[in-house]
Amino acid sequence: LIKAEGLSVAQQLAMCKEASALAQRDEEKRLLLGSLGGVPSTEALAMVLTYLDNRGTKNEAAQAALSIGQEIVEKSPAAVVEAMQKITKAIDNRGILRRVEPLLERARAKAAGK
Repeated sequence: LIKAEGLSVAQQLAMCKEASALAQRDEEKRLLLGSLGGVPSTEALAMVLTYLDNRGTKNEAAQAALSIGQEIVEKSPAAVVEAMQKITKAIDNRGILRRVEPLLERARAKAAGK
C-alpha cells in the first residue's frame, strides 16, 4: 500500500514510520525497507540507515539506501555521501559495494560543486 500511486512523499514516509513501529521480525523489516527504497527523501534515507546494524536486514537496507540515494543525489549530495560511507563500513557484499562506489563518487563531485 505504501507504494500506491498518487501518494505524496510525505504520505509514504508517514506510512513507513507507522509500519516501522509495527515491524518486529526481520522479514517484516525487509518488506518495510523495500517500501522505503521507493521514497525519495533524506528522511527515508536516514530511516533506512538505522537497519544497517542488523545482520538480518543490512543488505536490504543498503539496497534501499542505494535506491534512495540515486533519486536524491542531485538535491542532497552530502546526505548521499554520508549514507554511502556508512554502507561501505557496514556491508561486505561485493555486489552492493560495486554499486555504492559510483554513486559515492557522483555525490562527492556534486557536493564539491563539480
